[in-house]
Amino acid sequence: MEEDMVSFNSVSLFVVNLLYHEPNNVTIGLGGIGLGAAVALYYASSYTTGVVNINLQFIIGINGWLPAWRNLESITNHYGSTSFAPSLPILLTHGNSDNIVPFQVGNRSAEILRMAGFPVIFIENEGDHYPIIPQVIDDVRSWLTTYFPV
Repeated sequence: MEEDMVSFNSVSLFVVNLLYHEPNNVTIGLGGIGLGAAVALYYASSYTTGVVNINLQFIIGINGWLPAWRNLESITNHYGSTSFAPSLPILLTHGNSDNIVPFQVGNRSAEILRMAGFPVIFIENEGDHYPIIPQVIDDVRSWLTTYFPV
């Protein structure tokens, strides 16, 4: 699968510019569904290798994938876990009958992120790519409250 890295880099730069001036007391997380999840995960891999410097607290990806996963896998194989990875928790959920982003791609993305040192929770859900089922929303809410109790 060819990936449009110029666009991913462009969107990541847009995210950096959007979040750069947020005050230090603001909790910053990224998340998305499908392509939005891919952008968030790509941003996470850029963040942990020092390419971007916004202080993220979490990443959530629903039915997405890690773009340029071979690059992150190569960095991990050569240098071990990236320095910022352990400080960035990631929640990935994926429908087990997703016909747009196959479940195996989401699962493999979680494995690569774990190898890079990220604390990743991967949750398999019943269903397809869309619509997002209530169980996914409950999983996200539950996961968030473990890191950011209300």
